[in-house]
Amino acid sequence: MARNRPKDFQRAVQNWTHDVAERSHRVQRDAVHGFVETLQDNMPEETGNLRRSVVVSDQPFQYGHLPDDTKFTDRSAENRAKIEAMPPDGTLYIGVQAPYSAKDNYGAVGSDGKVRPGKFWADRSASAWRGLVARYARAKGMRAR
Repeated sequence: MARNRPKDFQRAVQNWTHDVAERSHRVQRDAVHGFVETLQDNMPEETGNLRRSVVVSDQPFQYGHLPDDTKFTDRSAENRAKIEAMPPDGTLYIGVQAPYSAKDNYGAVGSDGKVRPGKFWADRSASAWRGLVARYARAKGMRAR
């Protein structure tokens, strides 16, 4: 019977390691979901077009110019699926496609010369990242660094 103890211990360590890796990956995915929700919640709700322009990708974005009146469709399902498919060591890119998003976030001077102050929704969302990770880690019985 004593001969089985090293194998039992090895199996217990393997199970523990697998469990920690799974929980860490779940925290990663939950935090990204939470970030996208926070980003969209911080955005102004005028027409909803800005919120619909949020896209999650596993590839860096190719920047081009879109007309200011571009209408975006709801990509929530695709964004959630992309987050769920992210591998443990994966990288996701979260972007806002609406051409006016930078002006809305950081502010701009209009063609009429009026200063339109920024709303800084992207900056507020980015500053929430560490708190999101900590919250989801605590929910999984883990500690975030």
